[in-house]
Amino acid sequence: MLKKLMGLSLLSILLVACGKPLPTDKHSYSGTWQSEDGRVNLIITPEGRVEYSNKQPNSSSSVSAPITEFKGNNFSAGIGPLATEFKVEQAPQQTAEGAWTMTVDGHVLNKVQ
Repeated sequence: MLKKLMGLSLLSILLVACGKPLPTDKHSYSGTWQSEDGRVNLIITPEGRVEYSNKQPNSSSSVSAPITEFKGNNFSAGIGPLATEFKVEQAPQQTAEGAWTMTVDGHVLNKVQ
């Protein structure tokens, strides 16, 4: 049991230590994003961390990890088998009204902060 706790502690330290600041061309990703119905929330920090939750009626998921890589508009967060790729169908863009939107994994998200 102690070995498992030590392993989890080490993994937690590695996850925190792996974060790199967002690349210059991805600064528009930074902020708090939310779907219209409030079920999907995404926080991307300038330091390169992701806090994600998706609470649907029959399922839910969450991710709290450093961003490890950008591939085009998509990004991955986590390490090894714990990594998750976020598919960005529409990169952050500002509307004519001044609001920011982006589409991630099929969800239209609005920047709230």
